[in-house]
Amino acid sequence: MCAFSTSRPSVVIGVSPIEWALRAYISFFCILFVFVELEWMLDIEWMTKFPIMSSFMVRGIIYSFIGLIGMEQSIAMRVDMLHLDHVASTKLQIASIFLHTTAYAMTCLGGFYFLLGVSCMKEFRDRMRRLEKEEKEERVSLAQKNAEKEVLRRQILEEEGLA
Repeated sequence: MCAFSTSRPSVVIGVSPIEWALRAYISFFCILFVFVELEWMLDIEWMTKFPIMSSFMVRGIIYSFIGLIGMEQSIAMRVDMLHLDHVASTKLQIASIFLHTTAYAMTCLGGFYFLLGVSCMKEFRDRMRRLEKEEKEERVSLAQKNAEKEVLRRQILEEEGLA
């Protein structure tokens, strides 16, 4: 959606500063959303301090808003196609369909996140992640203890000449 929100034909129709600002905001938020969704992989501490990162309801509202803006941009692209030749119009139509599809998906994802937030699923997810982290730490600790026991066993066997 980022790429297609910034790919409207600025040569044929002049792009106003407002359109450039809108494209910059959409691109910024799309990149931000990628990092937000990768929070479980990146495990970056500062991500949890912002409301968009921590609240499913806020995340859902913002995702839906960006999706609606994307839908509006796809409609604007279709209007721009009226002024182009057939080849350029076909390429722009494909871009418009892709933008509309991704914007629709973004809006649906926003609705889904909002419902997750309303049903307090974030707390459930956080609890599951915490339990998983504790189990992982316990497995690592157990593996370290077993490795230490094995080293100790080998040292004793070597001292007694059995190894």
